[in-house]
Amino acid sequence: MDTLTVLMDNTHNGLRTTVSEHGLSFLLKVKGKQFLFDTGASGSFLTNAQLMNEDLHQVDTVILSHSHYDHSGGLRTAAEHLSLTSLITGVGFFRPKYSGYGPMYNYHGCGFDQKYINQKGIAHTEVAESLECADGVFIVGGFHHHYVFETTNSLFVVKQGNEFIRDDFQDEIACVLDRPEGLTLITGCSHPGILSMIVDIKKRFNKPVCRVIGGAHLSKETPERLSRTCDELVHLGVKETFFCHCSGSMITSMLQDVPLITSYALTTADELIL
Repeated sequence: MDTLTVLMDNTHNGLRTTVSEHGLSFLLKVKGKQFLFDTGASGSFLTNAQLMNEDLHQVDTVILSHSHYDHSGGLRTAAEHLSLTSLITGVGFFRPKYSGYGPMYNYHGCGFDQKYINQKGIAHTEVAESLECADGVFIVGGFHHHYVFETTNSLFVVKQGNEFIRDDFQDEIACVLDRPEGLTLITGCSHPGILSMIVDIKKRFNKPVCRVIGGAHLSKETPERLSRTCDELVHLGVKETFFCHCSGSMITSMLQDVPLITSYALTTADELIL
């Protein structure tokens, strides 16, 4: 049985002994393999895994959706305590990330570099377009913008030389499960735009995205954008959503009034059958 377990999210519901933080970490068990998709902001995902009786010692690959601290800050803990041999990221992952408006910016990056990865003997693979890491399990990057109303937050910037420029999130990657009934999309934050990502993936695989799991970065968006997002999700053929982290509660609430989509909210310690 293939499953996704939420090791870290902003909220928790049932197992109150678990820790919640502003971050995201999923344990993926697919095709007899185990992958860690994002590591949260700290090493607390490991504590939560222990509380949930999840043995992570079979995990040898970490997939980091992008290099913001709340998705990659726990990598050092993973490298110290797990038997990691492989790290998968998007292109430009180590560009220093910040947030803010001049003249003051706050560091939002991952807290490690390529030198650290090399010292740990971990092979680093950058994905520009697509990589199949197991049978029917793909890591996908290189997303394009398809909707005018899906704009990236100008608060997020990268440091380039002596300048801070707007982050285009070229390092954002997602996981796609290719199933006979359609595609399952697993996201970290969807900074390029959740709809744009679905459009790109649908085109590349020539299949509908039936299920979307993870962060959609809609927590601070206007009701108008949320409404248009709901309409487009229906138009694109999405049947189920399991949003969490940066998605906000409003999008899930609004989708529950959409007859053609079944919508759920994921929290820390949830396990989802894939």
